[in-house]
Amino acid sequence: MDDQLKPGLACVDTGVGERILDLASPTLDPDERELLEAHKEVCAFCRLALDLHLKLGNGIRDGSLKIETSAVSKPVRRHDWMGWAAGTAIAASLVLMFVLPPRPVGSPLVLRGANKAQFLRPAEGEVVRKGALALSWTEVPGADGYRVQVTGTYTGSTWTGISDEAHLVIPKDAVPANEETYRVILSTVPEDLLPPGSVSVSFQTGGALAVASHRARKAQPVSYLFALSGLALMIASVVHRRA
Repeated sequence: MDDQLKPGLACVDTGVGERILDLASPTLDPDERELLEAHKEVCAFCRLALDLHLKLGNGIRDGSLKIETSAVSKPVRRHDWMGWAAGTAIAASLVLMFVLPPRPVGSPLVLRGANKAQFLRPAEGEVVRKGALALSWTEVPGADGYRVQVTGTYTGSTWTGISDEAHLVIPKDAVPANEETYRVILSTVPEDLLPPGSVSVSFQTGGALAVASHRARKAQPVSYLFALSGLALMIASVVHRRA
């Protein structure tokens, strides 16, 4: 199943995502379950993988999933193939829109400052749902660890976390407010590897509609390419049907 999901999809944090199917186990450690649940909230790839895993398992157990061992071959007309390809392309564009990180808002210099280090997720100006959030950034040579500080622009709330790796899932209480702007500042251990405050990223929280609107407006070009391809194929299919 994992091999079938890989084309066109990407996990936001493969170090955590590779264990996502463990959520189906009733004996999973509570701390590990909390980590994986938080990851699932921000990773569309892993939500899809887990959903397929659960549905396949349930379908096999209750007998609702039946596999046909034989099929009658039918000729495929050109417009039928085009219609199928159009639907696939449009579906792929929607998946990519919500799986790939959106394009950053504003100048890339906001991400990098005077350093090569930068945040990978969230993207600058990204709109996310409030609650647990997976952060990731590029590794800094020589760093033994990292410290991130999350501050709410309006609420003034502050949360600090430490990680040995270039990623960290911040808890729900670190991003408690909706329609709020947060700033995350990265520092290293030892501290002299990065100038203070030079590597940061800002993001906003919002409802599902605000998140979807932002993803649609700031999607990666490949998402638009699939959408346009699907639209072109759909028009061609309609023309062939009428011909």
